[in-house]
Amino acid sequence: MIVEDKHIYSNKPDFDIPTGKLLQWIEKSFVETTPVFLHTLLPNLNETQYAQEFVAELERTLRTMEIPLCVGREYSDIYTEGADKQRTVDFYFYPVEQGTSRKSLFSVEAKRLPTPGGQDRTKEYVLGAGGGIERFKREDHGKGLFNCGMLAFVEKQDFAHWYSTINSWITDVSISESWSTEECLTGLSINTTWAKSISTVKRKSSNLTLIHFWINVQKEDV
Repeated sequence: MIVEDKHIYSNKPDFDIPTGKLLQWIEKSFVETTPVFLHTLLPNLNETQYAQEFVAELERTLRTMEIPLCVGREYSDIYTEGADKQRTVDFYFYPVEQGTSRKSLFSVEAKRLPTPGGQDRTKEYVLGAGGGIERFKREDHGKGLFNCGMLAFVEKQDFAHWYSTINSWITDVSISESWSTEECLTGLSINTTWAKSISTVKRKSSNLTLIHFWINVQKEDV
């Protein structure tokens, strides 16, 4: 069946999923994917390779659990008016149903902790040229969405260390720039191999809820 262009390239997804259900599915798929991802993880991967391996296993999880979502890599927002089509986010979720829009329902930026590359990139999870949270704040990613995610692969230190450190970076920058301490991470929940927290990103257009999901990729438990 040929689907009309206006149906495919709609500015809004035409597959209605309640926000609470969508977030529940995504969190559950992340949790279920993590042990298999870790069990088969190869050593010495870079950020792109970590994301590649996680997303490949995540797609299997979605199908096994019969969650009506697909996951794709390197999303460029060609749907939302005013979005920068030259920017890409690491991966995204979109409806599984054929004929509906392929616009992102939930976009995710991936990072390593700590960020490799020297002192200039130390705070890249938060800000800088490749700043993860800052990209959502500038609406390079997630324009038109109200919920997105950050996925971190923790190579050194423990979850509590990064929770405290990242909040200190946000607190420091809030003194002199367009950040607020209200954007600090909250509600840290720690499991053996993963942790979750949330934060509010204050944007010019609207606030964004950012869900932070971290995976311990160290060979020994931190």
